Amino acid sequence: MKANTRSIAIWAACAGAALALGLLMTAGPSAAKERCWTSGAAQYFNAIHYCVSSVLAPQAGNTYGPEHLVDAYGDGGAAWCEGASGPGAGETITIRIDGGGPFRRLLIGNGYSKSPQTYANNARLKTVEISADTGFTTTVNLQDRGDLTPIYLPGMANKWIRLKIVDVYPGRKFADTCLSYLGPDFDYEEELLMKEQGLLPRNE
Repeated sequence: MKANTRSIAIWAACAGAALALGLLMTAGPSAAKERCWTSGAAQYFNAIHYCVSSVLAPQAGNTYGPEHLVDAYGDGGAAWCEGASGPGAGETITIRIDGGGPFRRLLIGNGYSKSPQTYANNARLKTVEISADTGFTTTVNLQDRGDLTPIYLPGMANKWIRLKIVDVYPGRKFADTCLSYLGPDFDYEEELLMKEQGLLPRNE
């Protein structure tokens, strides 16, 4: 009887571990060192989580965490900056979305857009690898510009999307690579839907 009880306990522990691993895999790629920031429910999702593989340490009263990636229309006074040695090749940003719809476009605000000087002094993204929960992987070359720019994806994404730094435009003064905004373009999906429904002219 004791042997049977022990066997059941071992089986239950293994089943629990397998379930936990399954939940982790379905949640999208993750890394032990990731630093995450979560925004609650908004118009297009129940929650959105920004996880980055590294963060530059605070300097002169400024912080550089993933929370600075979400304000597309702010004053440009903050940015995420990676904290790895060198320009950050291989560092990642992963966006996980709870209760959101599919999307086919990202919006990106490259560099540290606090000022033209700050933008030039820090490294910016040049080449990135983008992958998503729906299975696609693509490599994108970005222009060296700090305004909000769309990135068209080769397929739809839904639950998570990951951007990995491949190459950068070097900064004049600092090696750190920075990014002022990154996010799914749900407004674009709504616009397309309204055009299909005849609520907007198709040529707009």
